[in-house]
Amino acid sequence: MHKFADASEIWDVIRRRVMHKRNYVVAIDGPDCSGKSTLAKSLVAKALADGFTATAVHLDETFVREVTRPRRNPDAVSEFLMEFFSYEDLPKSLRSFGGLVFLDGMFLLRPSLLNLYDMTIRLELDEQAVFERAMLRDLAEFATWGDCALHYVSQALAAQRLYRWFCQPNVVADLTIYLGDNAVAPK
Repeated sequence: MHKFADASEIWDVIRRRVMHKRNYVVAIDGPDCSGKSTLAKSLVAKALADGFTATAVHLDETFVREVTRPRRNPDAVSEFLMEFFSYEDLPKSLRSFGGLVFLDGMFLLRPSLLNLYDMTIRLELDEQAVFERAMLRDLAEFATWGDCALHYVSQALAAQRLYRWFCQPNVVADLTIYLGDNAVAPK
């Protein structure tokens, strides 16, 4: 097991894999508020500094279905997981970028999407930390603290549990980073 102190060490792993490839897609998967976008931005900066053409694509901003966010239906866990993003547009969109693409978002390591990526990274964060970070970030989007808490407990966290069970992202990822103690398990 390796420990990665920062994005520089993760970039070293990616750089060795990219080598002379013209186009390369790295999927960065993880639960809400786990640091996916922050990592993607850091990796783009490292790649650009090393002379690569690099872009960060944030799944939430590009592919989220407006009708599903925020959701407040506690019975919609599987719908949240399967229909939160318009994944059918993902392959075409990824082909439109050149160079190194860092795609960050939730539920990216579903079996039907794995063939779109050259490398996968999974950020893992315990549910309590996800809940606390999400409440700080998203409370203003909801009418009350209770509505926000209900959304995360009954949908977002429940969907992540279903996703971890059904898709096993920690198993299929090339690199899994456990954020609680910074322990990293590369494949």
